[in-house]
Amino acid sequence: MTRTRTLLAILSTTSLAVGLAACESSGDDPRGPDLGSSAELRAPQTCDELLSDIQADALAKIEMQTEQYLDWYASEGGYGRAGGLDAAAGAEADDSGSRSEGPESYSETNTQVEGVDEADIVKTDGEHIYVLSGNQLHILDSWPAEETSLETSFELDGYAHEMFVAEGRAVVFSQTADPRIPPDEDTCGREYEDRGYYYPCYSYGSQFTKVTVVDLNEGEPRLSREVWFEGYYRTSRRHDTQVRAVLNNWSYYLGYDLPNVWEYLYPESDYDRELSSIEARARIYRWRHAAIAAAYARALEDWLPDAVERVEGTLTELPVDCASYYVTRPGLVDYGMTQVVGVHLTDGSAPVTRTGVWGLAHEVYSGAETLVLAQRDYSAWWRAWYGDEDEVSDRTLLHQFTLSADGRTLYDGSGMVPGTIIDQFSMDVRDGVLRVATTETTWRVWREDREWVPPTTENRVLTLEGGENGLYIVGATPALAEGERIFSTRFMGDRAYVVTFEQVDPLWVIDLSNPHDLEVLGELHIPGFSNYMHPLDEDHLLTIGRDADEDGTVRGLALQIFDVSDEMAPTLDHKIVFADRWGYSEAAWDHKAFTFYDHLGLLAFPYLSWGSDWDSYHSSLEVFEVDAEAGFRPVGSIDHTALLDGICATEGDRSCRYYGLNVRRGVFIEDYVYSISHGGVRVHRVDDMSTEVATVRLPR
Repeated sequence: MTRTRTLLAILSTTSLAVGLAACESSGDDPRGPDLGSSAELRAPQTCDELLSDIQADALAKIEMQTEQYLDWYASEGGYGRAGGLDAAAGAEADDSGSRSEGPESYSETNTQVEGVDEADIVKTDGEHIYVLSGNQLHILDSWPAEETSLETSFELDGYAHEMFVAEGRAVVFSQTADPRIPPDEDTCGREYEDRGYYYPCYSYGSQFTKVTVVDLNEGEPRLSREVWFEGYYRTSRRHDTQVRAVLNNWSYYLGYDLPNVWEYLYPESDYDRELSSIEARARIYRWRHAAIAAAYARALEDWLPDAVERVEGTLTELPVDCASYYVTRPGLVDYGMTQVVGVHLTDGSAPVTRTGVWGLAHEVYSGAETLVLAQRDYSAWWRAWYGDEDEVSDRTLLHQFTLSADGRTLYDGSGMVPGTIIDQFSMDVRDGVLRVATTETTWRVWREDREWVPPTTENRVLTLEGGENGLYIVGATPALAEGERIFSTRFMGDRAYVVTFEQVDPLWVIDLSNPHDLEVLGELHIPGFSNYMHPLDEDHLLTIGRDADEDGTVRGLALQIFDVSDEMAPTLDHKIVFADRWGYSEAAWDHKAFTFYDHLGLLAFPYLSWGSDWDSYHSSLEVFEVDAEAGFRPVGSIDHTALLDGICATEGDRSCRYYGLNVRRGVFIEDYVYSISHGGVRVHRVDDMSTEVATVRLPR
């Protein structure tokens, strides 16, 4: 089949995996131009330069789409009607403690890096528990435990995602509509109130992330600051009094303003007529011409996200600093934009900071001084279909920033690594070295014969250091567990612990003390896998994941303790498996739901199960005593079913349980555990879990 060659040829680069393999075999320094400069971000100096760079990226993506449409709709044997198939295939498709003294100990949000706070739906300072539920911030008086009560609630705009609480302030991130556009009252669904819920009023336009700063110092919470940023909330970190959030802007997906190719291929006038390949090609090229014109017609303000602050009651648009935006090579990253926005926790007059990076960030790491954004190589799919390589592997761009004390996010450099990363724990920075764990997937190119060859996978831990033109790979392990994928990673000092899975669970121990010479020290093969690994102490890992049989069939939720004191021969010392195969825990994919209370050696996490018949519903907070030597001892299970009474529309109605009414978090204060759901809070002594000492129902 003849394929059109376009400017996308600039995206065909030497495979990073090939370069890495050569370095491993020869022992040469794996630095090379494709590893640093090709991923480097460009900082335009003027707004005109920024617009030009954005347009270049748009054109590259249009060419990608054109090539794809030609293959789908204008080739013999393609997917569209020009190839004789149905057109729909191409459619867009303690008891005596006094209040003045307060509790001496309490659990805090589980974070990746000590000293770097992460936002969550529940926070506590011991004397109070703060809970986000829907569009409400609930403040509970939590000490003494027996007197736990709802102190007050504060209404927020939109749907609240997460929050920080520190220094007498709460910073809440919520999803809202454009504050400059009033809601359409006709869309309000308050007629549903008689069923126990109602739909909110909707506004048209882009989605915004609102940052609301609430003063908690003077009894009733008081609104202190409101800032709206166009985009969707991704994650956030707090460094002392400086709060930064990472947002993704899907609204700048080019397709929103491009003409629809389907309207060109099959307009209403001849929708039912089957096109020849020549006709389909002509119409696709007309679409391409219109798409390019539409891209050029967009002004800079149409590409860049808005930011609005309410100042003395008036909505004020924040100015755009074109020098604070960075772009990659055209066509290299996915549609959209990533923003890193900063707001001071206590100083309401401190300026808002904004840094933009073209393309979406899929994972985010933040240490005390460093932020890393990970973006997948968008061009991999194009290289697989239309490039000249026989094999194509996925890649990830890594952009490193320095976090300044004044709230700015300053670009350091970029690099590229083979494969993709699973979560934030796959990245870590220590002594200036960026450590990354990746799973690389390689496809044999699927060309005219349409012969399907299953992709292969291999896993590595790599180290990167900064150089003149960016970040360069300076060390890499051999390929680990070929045919498997990474399920969890934990970096602890000079060691990395990596879990892969296909049929059994290998735990790999890797020495990172010399970043230029990484060494696999030991491995352990057992059934199942771990989704999250938590340092119990220097010699033991506490994990949560799934059990499996010898054939790799996944079974119930599993807790495990690994002894890694002998780094050459790690061992599994303790394991407990939940009998219900269908049960799962939010803590397996969100580490903030995993609460380990060092003070008493207790673990709490939410557990949810529907049962094998999908009709028996169970939601609880599970509490275990955890000891490296003794293993696991169940302390109790706290069920919140009673707090759901009166919420469901009818007896036996399970619909409300789909909307987050299950137990979400557990908090420890002194010798008490507080289980929290959207239905309310239940309080128990950890030495007598059968007796409830307080219950608080939260407003719906």
